[in-house]
Amino acid sequence: ERTQQARARPLRRPPPPPAAMARPEEQKNNMMNRWLDAKAERLGLRPRAARRPHLASEVSSLEEAEKWRADVLKEIGRKVQEIQNEGLGEETLRDLNDGINKLVRTKYHWEKRVMELGGPNYAAAARAAALKSGEDKPPDGREYRYYGAAKNLPGVRELMMAQATKEVRRSRKDIYKIIDGDYFGFRDEEDGVLLKAEVVAEREAREAACAAWDARERAKAAGGAAEAPGGGDEFRFDEGPQAA
Repeated sequence: ERTQQARARPLRRPPPPPAAMARPEEQKNNMMNRWLDAKAERLGLRPRAARRPHLASEVSSLEEAEKWRADVLKEIGRKVQEIQNEGLGEETLRDLNDGINKLVRTKYHWEKRVMELGGPNYAAAARAAALKSGEDKPPDGREYRYYGAAKNLPGVRELMMAQATKEVRRSRKDIYKIIDGDYFGFRDEEDGVLLKAEVVAEREAREAACAAWDARERAKAAGGAAEAPGGGDEFRFDEGPQAA
C-alpha cells in the first residue's frame, strides 16, 4: 500500500540552476564558435576577416584609423560587460581587467593617430566633458584601473580607498582648461539685463551732474550768497589758479 501511495505522488521537479551556473557553458560555446570561425577562415570556407594592425602608425588613411578605433571601442565595451559578472574566478577577472587596460592603451594610440591624420581630438573632448561634469578624467592607458567585479578582488578595495583619501590638487594648466569667456565677463551683455541697468544708471548720473551744475551756476550768478544744494561737492571742477 505504501508503495502504491509513493507511486501515486507526483514527482517534484528540481529547481532550475542559477544563472551563474550557465555562464561556463556559454563561455565554452563562445570559445567553440571562435574556434570554428578560425578553422573556416583557415580552410577558405569563409573570407578571412581583416585583422587590426599591430601599430597605429602603419595606417595612413583617416577613414581606416577611425574604423580601427571604433573596433577597439567595441572590444572594450564587450570586455567591460563581461567583467561585471562576479561569478567569474579571481584569475579570470584579473585577466579581463588586464585586457581592458591594454585595450585602453591601444585606443589612446589610435586616437593619437586619428589626430595626426587630421581627425578630431577625441582625448581632449573626453577630458573637457569629464571636467565639465565633475567626473574623474577618462582613462588614457597611462595608469592602471580596475573595472566591474575586479574592484571587489582581495586587496583592490583597500587600494582604491587609499587612493581616494589622497588630496588631489589640480595644476594651473587644468584650471585654465575650464576658464572661458564667462569667467572674464565677455558674455555678460548677451542677455540684455546689464545693458538696461547701465542705461538707467547712466541717465541718473547725467541728471545728477546737470542738476549740480545748474545749482552751481545759479550760486555764481547770485554772487555766492547761496550755496549749491546737496551733491555739488561731488562734481567740483578745478577752475585753475586764482589771481592774487
